[in-house]
Amino acid sequence: MDNAPILNAITILVVDDDKLMRQHMRRVMEQAGYQVVEAQNGEQAIAAYTQFRPSLVLLDAVMPVMDGFVCCRHLRSFPDGDSVPILIVTRLDDAESLQLAFDAGATDFITKPINDIVLRQRVRHLLQASRTMAELRASTNAAQASRQQVTNILESISDGFFALDNEWRFTYINQHAQVFLQKTRAELIGKNIWDEFPEAVGSTFDQEYRQVRAQQIAVAFEEFYPPLNTWFAVHAYPAKNGISVYFQNINDRKRLEAIARTREQELADFLENASVGIHWVGADGIIVWANQAELNLLGYTREEYVGQHIAKFHANREVIDDILQRLNAGETLCDYEARLVCKDGSTRDVSIGSNVFWKDKQFVHTRCFTRDITDRKRMETQLQQTMQLQQAILNSANYTIISTNVDGTVLTFNAAAEKLLGYSASEIVGKTTPVIIHDREEVVSRARELTQELGVIIEPGFEVFVAKARRGEPTEQEWTYIRKDGSRFPVLLSISAMYDANGKITGFLGIGSDITERKQAEVELQRQNLRSQLFAEITLKIRQSLQLESILQTTVNEIQKFLRADRVIIFRLWLDGSGNVVREAVVNGYPAILGQHIYDPCFGEEYIQKYRQGRISAIHDVEQAEMHACHKELLQRYGVRANLVVPIFLKRELWGLLIAHQCSGSRVWSSFETELLRQLSDQIGIALAQAQMLAEETRYAQELARSNAELQQFASVASHDLQEPLRKIQAFGNRLKASCGDLLNEQGRDSLERMQNAAGRMQTLIDDLLTLSRVTTKAQPFVTVDLNRVVKEVLSDLEVRIQQTGGKVEVNTLPKIDADPVQMQQLLQNLLSNALKFHKQDAPPVVKLSSQLFDSQQQPVTDGAIATSCQIMVEDNGIGFEQKYLDRIFNVFQRLHSRSQYEGTGIGLAICRKIVERHQGNITAQSSPGQGAKFSVTLPIKQLVGDNSE
Repeated sequence: MDNAPILNAITILVVDDDKLMRQHMRRVMEQAGYQVVEAQNGEQAIAAYTQFRPSLVLLDAVMPVMDGFVCCRHLRSFPDGDSVPILIVTRLDDAESLQLAFDAGATDFITKPINDIVLRQRVRHLLQASRTMAELRASTNAAQASRQQVTNILESISDGFFALDNEWRFTYINQHAQVFLQKTRAELIGKNIWDEFPEAVGSTFDQEYRQVRAQQIAVAFEEFYPPLNTWFAVHAYPAKNGISVYFQNINDRKRLEAIARTREQELADFLENASVGIHWVGADGIIVWANQAELNLLGYTREEYVGQHIAKFHANREVIDDILQRLNAGETLCDYEARLVCKDGSTRDVSIGSNVFWKDKQFVHTRCFTRDITDRKRMETQLQQTMQLQQAILNSANYTIISTNVDGTVLTFNAAAEKLLGYSASEIVGKTTPVIIHDREEVVSRARELTQELGVIIEPGFEVFVAKARRGEPTEQEWTYIRKDGSRFPVLLSISAMYDANGKITGFLGIGSDITERKQAEVELQRQNLRSQLFAEITLKIRQSLQLESILQTTVNEIQKFLRADRVIIFRLWLDGSGNVVREAVVNGYPAILGQHIYDPCFGEEYIQKYRQGRISAIHDVEQAEMHACHKELLQRYGVRANLVVPIFLKRELWGLLIAHQCSGSRVWSSFETELLRQLSDQIGIALAQAQMLAEETRYAQELARSNAELQQFASVASHDLQEPLRKIQAFGNRLKASCGDLLNEQGRDSLERMQNAAGRMQTLIDDLLTLSRVTTKAQPFVTVDLNRVVKEVLSDLEVRIQQTGGKVEVNTLPKIDADPVQMQQLLQNLLSNALKFHKQDAPPVVKLSSQLFDSQQQPVTDGAIATSCQIMVEDNGIGFEQKYLDRIFNVFQRLHSRSQYEGTGIGLAICRKIVERHQGNITAQSSPGQGAKFSVTLPIKQLVGDNSE
């Protein structure tokens, strides 16, 4: 057993001696979310059961040491053994074997090969049934448990359950049992089961139920009930006054099992009808099965072929002995060539592939695939002959062609070989080459001699290369040739064997092409790829932070590690040529110069101008370099022997220098290193620009916040200052109307009325502006708000308007959300007020208020899902508006109708939008003229920490 500690309560014990099957069942169970414990025989299963107390056991029926049936009886003997489901896994599906499984105490069975979907479903149902029965037993045994508790459990399970008394009458039936049996409780309670389901009389249902009651034992079985066209998996238990029956609809499982059986038959048909010969051979060499293609190949009937020793059909006894020896050693054969004898005495060349099937570490049989290659072998022989005839033509090729006999003596050495290697044919023909070496030690001892003879460098693996060629396998590999003058060049060398008409090797053919240009291109491509990879990796690390200090420090650290330089610094340059070392990565043992202000009197405008133009300075040896003495003295002061300097630009302006120092000795900086440093300096410039932009954006955001605060303060003060003279206008207007109204003529009274109306509108406008400004400045903290209570208060305030318009407001259930309760009241009051106000003249307004919950994927919430947002809809049958005005209606002072038609300031919907945005939501509308309008507000159910208003 190889088991980790089990922490999850739902643990599955998988018992099977077949490692692959055990691993497969483990993977299926873990994918279903269960913890898994493994055992490979019955004794290990008992030990694992005692240690881990699994929730369910998957038990193989046939195992060594202790089989599944004996193990099942042992497990059932434990104190709590009868409560754990045991699912027997078997290849035997006859009635006798299944009865043996159930007699041993199995809860259910499943046959191999296992369908993953069927296995998961079976385990899920068994666990659910076990859990349900455990809850039932607990509820029944507990003195304080009520009948309602038991009923709740039975009604919550997804499978059927009913109880029968001693007179076979239904005393209880749960909801799912009604669905499965297609009858209601009213139709079944108190009725005799055999009267209601007469087709079950005499069936397995009748026999097993009566056995439960007579013997007071639990039974489990599967049976098909024709009237309902349904397969049922049934578990029946004895009860105090009758029996209890738990059953499941297993039509889907049966369908999948039928599909699995069909697939097995299809596989058998496929093997039988395959165009390639297939036969199975036992460990003793006896043929146990063969398909029709195998029989057709050799001309035998099945009776003549099956049962015979395989050696009878092989032309070469040594070949069959070699095959059997390899198979017994566990070797898998692939394209093993042999010659078989047909019934009529003729022979066929075949290619054999095979693998061995083991059971309990014992060789059982091997599966062999036979492919007729007689025609191919004949064509290969003809091809080899043709190649020999075409030798003179190949000699004109522009790549080296060298042929030898089986002894390794060079037969041909073409013109291309003479040109590339510098030898004449007369110097090579008649001498031996590495191709003819038989002994591996001889290859090593003669390597130097052979190198001089043919100019081939002996490399590791050459003997394998030669061995493949001797077996007639085409080979191709890169080697190094040495010319007569000692120079070297790479070649792509291919060696193949040549055969005569009888299939005997007559020699070898080697073809080599000069791949110098290709190798140079590959090296350059590798360098470019390496540079790109390193650049990408370092750039990623640089970009992982928006903090300038972190970016610069990461840069010098990574460059120092990559270049293996003694010191890497970033030098901030000033206009006078001086500067500061702002970042540094230095190897221990060398002086650190971080933070130092450095002034080089030789480093004047001339040098600065060159760096502005993109100059890169690479000094390999400070001692030998031509430079100003003062500059050399400065570098020597810091122990610099070689340095590489690349300018850093910020928005096309020279910002500073990226410098690598080598202090341990001189160093030649490669173009690869120089180009990489140049590219990284560009990335530093980008990072500097981003940091600068971030700082500017931060300052802008702070300035904008300050400006908004001042504007809000101004709006509040201005509105307050406007209200005082406005109140006087209203007050004196009222006094004037009361005291002198009768003295005024018609025109005067009209003017006074207009003045008062204008003052009223002004008051409303100021109030709305104050409301708009206070959405954020006077906001209340978010608390849990029941929108249903808010709507009741809003409807109470709008009661007069509803009565005046003869309207109706229909309200569905609304959710509870985190919100500002005052602003929620403002939001709903504005939306409902607008819906009542903009109604048709010839029809009373009808307003519908509803809501919809959504999950994190913005999908409507279904049972069990967690709602993260809600959508509140306000629909009316009013005058509507054109959709093109959608953006306009939510702006301040935007009206689609004149004040003479509909009152208002045009601020209400702007207030709504600002409230919704403060709550991290959004608001929109859909409408068309004369068809009413639908306003939709989407708000989060819970506000994130930090979003709550102070």
